[in-house]
Amino acid sequence: MQITPDINSLPNELISCIFRWIPVQHVFKFRRLSRAVNDSLLTTQFALLNMQLRSTHSPHQSDASMWLLVPQKYQAAMAGEKLSQLEILDSCGSVKTAIPFPESVVLLSKLTTLNLARCSLRGAIPDVFGALSNLTMVFLSNNQLVGGVPASFNCLSSLAILDLSKNRLSGHLPDLSDLNALQYLLVSENQLTGPIPTRVGSPSKLEMMNLERNQFSAIPNTIANLTKLFFLNISNNPISGDLPNELWRLRGLNVISMAHCGVTGSLAGIGELSLLNEVDASHNDLTGGIPPNELLQLTRLYSLHLFGNRRLSPQVWDFTGLDNFKYLCMDRAVLENSTLYGAFIRCELHGESENARRAQFLPQITPNGSFDEFRIIGGQCRNSLVWMDEYCLPAEVQEALPDISGLSYLQMYVPNDIDENSLSQCSDLKEISFTHLMDFEDSTDQVEYLLRQIRGAPIQKVWCDTSPPVGGRCVLETITSNFLKRGWHKETHGDEKVCFVMMN
Repeated sequence: MQITPDINSLPNELISCIFRWIPVQHVFKFRRLSRAVNDSLLTTQFALLNMQLRSTHSPHQSDASMWLLVPQKYQAAMAGEKLSQLEILDSCGSVKTAIPFPESVVLLSKLTTLNLARCSLRGAIPDVFGALSNLTMVFLSNNQLVGGVPASFNCLSSLAILDLSKNRLSGHLPDLSDLNALQYLLVSENQLTGPIPTRVGSPSKLEMMNLERNQFSAIPNTIANLTKLFFLNISNNPISGDLPNELWRLRGLNVISMAHCGVTGSLAGIGELSLLNEVDASHNDLTGGIPPNELLQLTRLYSLHLFGNRRLSPQVWDFTGLDNFKYLCMDRAVLENSTLYGAFIRCELHGESENARRAQFLPQITPNGSFDEFRIIGGQCRNSLVWMDEYCLPAEVQEALPDISGLSYLQMYVPNDIDENSLSQCSDLKEISFTHLMDFEDSTDQVEYLLRQIRGAPIQKVWCDTSPPVGGRCVLETITSNFLKRGWHKETHGDEKVCFVMMN
């Protein structure tokens, strides 16, 4: 007579010895051993026990993380028995294999925080959040969720943070106007459509909206209602059209990013946003920059990214009154046709040292035929000087180099007769760049002079074009040969630049 073992009759200690080594996600591998084993493994009791034992012997896995791994047909029982009193469910990054969204989350009515970010969730988000009225934070980012955003999110009147970023969600955002406590709406890197959402929570509460990399198609005039926003990112959306004047009524903004949106017009009106720290309007079709009188109103401005707006009209950019300003990112052609004053350094995101394949954005001082004012202007500069004129630096400019506070980067056309004493007094000068290498009668003399300059200053990197004029190739070859002989390391950055680095 066959005796079918009853798992209920075994003491817990024995069950522990039998089953604790079987991870719950591998249960189904053992079902074919026998009908008895199959029947035992497919009980809710085993699933509960397995979860208990696994969490006991693996203290780094919470009950909630094990609940996610249990086959979905058992999750409801586990949620009711083990997790019903849970207030914070934080399983971020705990699951590596694709699993469906756990619908039994509806049973966790006391939850205040739900963090299932990076849990390999797939499929649609169930529309069950009306039963989770205590939620204040929801993190579902970095999964494989598809479909629409559930309308039941609008029932979460205490919700402060909603993060659905980096999924595959589509369609319009539902009405979220009842989320009166919402402060952060993060839905970047999805496939959401429609106009930029403005019926979101209370205008007096919402502080951050990150809508980057979706398919939003318009900026409605009602965006002016979001008066408490301090961070707005609408980059990489097919918005197009002129920027609405209502955008300049968001006077609490610290950061605005609208790169790669195809917008036109100008930034006239941005001076109303006096709290701005960062502006990124790169890769659009703007024809007008920031009016000079409005630029002076942006006293907190830290960085301005306008690269990719090649139709920008030439203008005077005066940053001398902006003490916090550091980074200017703009097309070289636009820079060459504009006049710039102020204290700023090259952009960390697009500078030569960081990624030479991307365009370089560097401050410049272009001579106007008179150098009497250069010492004054140079003394207001910090960190970098890009000399856009051809051939030699004038003596007045050379004498002013030590006056540039912390000068660490110098760019000019060709190695020329710079006073070695001037460079040696630039104690912070670490990099020098030559954008045009010309052919001289004796390229060796030019290289020897260059090496003397380097010996007189603490230069650690020398940049050169990799595609000089035909006559300059000999100079580049000679430079390369001499630097390598002296123990410098050669780095190639894209197709345009080569860098020689002093080895310690």
